[in-house]
Amino acid sequence: MKSLESGNLKLNYQHQLGSHDNLIFIRICEALVRIAESESDLYWISKGFFQLFLSFRPYLRTLAAYTDKVMLKEDEKLYQYLVDHNIWKDLPLETWYENALLAILPGIALQKVWDKLLGGSSIYMVFVMLCLLLKIRNSIFQLKTVQKLIDCTQQLTESCFEMIVTEAIVLWQKYGSPLHPGSNTDCFKDHSKFGSNKSANYNA
Repeated sequence: MKSLESGNLKLNYQHQLGSHDNLIFIRICEALVRIAESESDLYWISKGFFQLFLSFRPYLRTLAAYTDKVMLKEDEKLYQYLVDHNIWKDLPLETWYENALLAILPGIALQKVWDKLLGGSSIYMVFVMLCLLLKIRNSIFQLKTVQKLIDCTQQLTESCFEMIVTEAIVLWQKYGSPLHPGSNTDCFKDHSKFGSNKSANYNA
C-alpha cells in the first residue's frame, strides 16, 4: 500500500519489499501492531512514524558525533576502552538512529522513546544509547568485539530497558533537555547546528 500510494509500486513487488526503506517500514508496523485498532490505523500511524524517521536522515552523522562527545564526558574510562578495542567505531549508531532504535529496544521502552521523538526531541535517542551502554558497563570491560556488546544488550529484560529509558530522561534533562544538537538548551554550544549537514541521498 505504501508503494502504491507513493507511485513506486513495481511489477516485481516481492523484490521491492526487501528494499531498505520498506524493511524499515515493515519493522515499524510490527512494532505498532499491538496498539493499532485496525489495519488501516496501523498503516497510517506507521506511515507517520516512517516520515518522521526520514526527517532524521540528514542528521544521523550529527547525532553519532554528539553521542561520541557526551560519552567521553560522562564516562571517559568506558569510552576509552571502547575506542582502544575498536568497538566504538564499529557501533552502528547511525543505523540505530535511522530506525529510531527499533533494532535494539523492545515493546514499551521503544514506545516511550517514540513519544519523545513525536515531541520533537530526536537527540533523546542519544541519551537512551548512552544509558544503555552505562547499564552494561561492567560487562563491556570483558568484551572485545561490537557483536559481543550487541549480544550483551539482547540479554537485558524488558523491565531493564524501561529503566534505561527513564534514566535517559534524567540524563537528557541534565544537558538542558535539548531537542537537537546545537539547540539553545544544549550545553555543548560548540556542536554543529542540526541543519548544517548536507542531506543524504536516499532512494524511496
